[in-house]
Amino acid sequence: MSIRSDAYSICKHVWDSPSREHLKSVVRKLQASEFGYLAQGQHAQILSFLVIDQRKPELEKKLQLLRIIPLDDEDRILLSKAHKQILQLNMKCIAPLSAELPQCVKAVDPYHKFKYKLSEVPDGDILSEEVLGKMAKSFNEHPAIKAAIQSVKAATIKMTEDEYIKAVSIFYETLIKAGAYDAPNHIINIMFSHKDSLQRTIARHITALTCIQASLSVLDQLIYQAILNNKLPLLDKNNIIEIGQMSNNLVGNGLFLSYQPGEQLSTVNISDIVLVKIETPGLPLGELWQAQAVHREYSQEFGSCAELTLREVDENLNLFGHLLEHI
Repeated sequence: MSIRSDAYSICKHVWDSPSREHLKSVVRKLQASEFGYLAQGQHAQILSFLVIDQRKPELEKKLQLLRIIPLDDEDRILLSKAHKQILQLNMKCIAPLSAELPQCVKAVDPYHKFKYKLSEVPDGDILSEEVLGKMAKSFNEHPAIKAAIQSVKAATIKMTEDEYIKAVSIFYETLIKAGAYDAPNHIINIMFSHKDSLQRTIARHITALTCIQASLSVLDQLIYQAILNNKLPLLDKNNIIEIGQMSNNLVGNGLFLSYQPGEQLSTVNISDIVLVKIETPGLPLGELWQAQAVHREYSQEFGSCAELTLREVDENLNLFGHLLEHI
C-alpha cells in the first residue's frame, strides 16, 4: 500500500460520512454565489469560504459593486467543523516531523498564509478517528519526512519558525512558477555540487519540507473533491482532443493536453486532481495529476474546449517527487 492508495481509501470513507450530503449542498450553494467567484482564487478548499466570510467588509469596500451575503451560523459551523478535521488530519500526518522539528510545522501547513482563526466548534464527522489514524500512519512514512529530519541533523541547521516559513514559501512558489515542464536553473546548479556539501544538504532539507507541504495539499484537495463528487474527473480518449508537451524533468512530470467538456466531464479548475488514462507509446504516464494552469476557449471546429497544464502526483501524493529523489 502507498500513501496514494490510502488516500483513495479515505475518500471512500468521506462518501459514507453522516454530514457529507449537507456539507456538499452548502459548498455547492456557495460555489454558485459571490463566494464561489472569490473563493476560487484562494485554492484553499473549505477554508476559502470561511476566509471570504471573515473578509466580507474589506472585500465589499474594495469591490464596491459586490455584495456578499454572510454565511448562516449553521453553515459556518458546518464548514468550520469540516476544516477543523482536515487540520487535525494534517497534524497527525506530520507527527514525526513536529516531534523532532516543531519549528517546521507552520512551514509545511498548506494553509499557513491565511490569517484565519478557526472558531471553537465540535469535532467534525467527515472522517472517523480510525480512518484518521490509518491515513496518518501511512503518511508518517513519507520519505520527505525522513529526509527533512535526517538532513537537519547532518548539517546542524538552525532556523527560526519564520525563517522556515519564508524559505519553504519562496521555494514552493519558485517551483510552481517554473512550470510543470522545467526545473529552475539554480536547482540544476545545486545538483552539480557535492552531495554532502552544506549547500546541497540545506537544499535537501528545504526540498523535503516543500514536498511535505505539497503532499498535504494534494491530500486535502482529494478529500475536498470527495465531499463534492463520487469520482475524480477522468480525462481519456472520450474527451481528450490533443496531447501536447510531455516532460520528465528533475522536479517531476508535466503534461499539456486539451479536452472537450461534456456530460461526463464538465469543468476542471486549477488545483483539481484528475485521472488521466491514455496510451503514449514509449513514454508511459502516471494516472493521477493536478491541474496547474487552465485556459478555456471556443472554436467552431470543436465548440467549447479547455487546455490544461498538469503536474503528476506520485505514490506519495508528491508533486515534486523527482526533486526529492535526486537532490
